[in-house]
Amino acid sequence: MLPLDKNVLDDSIEHLESYLTTQKELIRIAVAEKSSLMIASMVNLVLIIGLFLLFFLFLSIGCAFLIGIYLGQTYLGFMCIGAFYLVIAILFIAFRQSLIIKPITNLMIRNFFKEND
Repeated sequence: MLPLDKNVLDDSIEHLESYLTTQKELIRIAVAEKSSLMIASMVNLVLIIGLFLLFFLFLSIGCAFLIGIYLGQTYLGFMCIGAFYLVIAILFIAFRQSLIIKPITNLMIRNFFKEND
């Protein structure tokens, strides 16, 4: 076995320490980038959902008044719309795993591991 020169060993250790420091910094930057992209995607999603909720709120109020006119009592229109949303809520609860949890989980994982151009 060849004896190792102290300078060669010291240089190798310095290069290894420098490499590890650089890798640690790259990982930190990559995690920060992915986190900020994930937060931006979630904020975007919340804003879009909020706008659609407002749209459906006003559409529902209009439909409730229209149904109320046809039924002769305004409150009956609101009750019909309420019953419709109750059925939709029950369906969402029954199928929440496939309709809500899996798609959101897949979206987050896809965004986290997506390569940026």
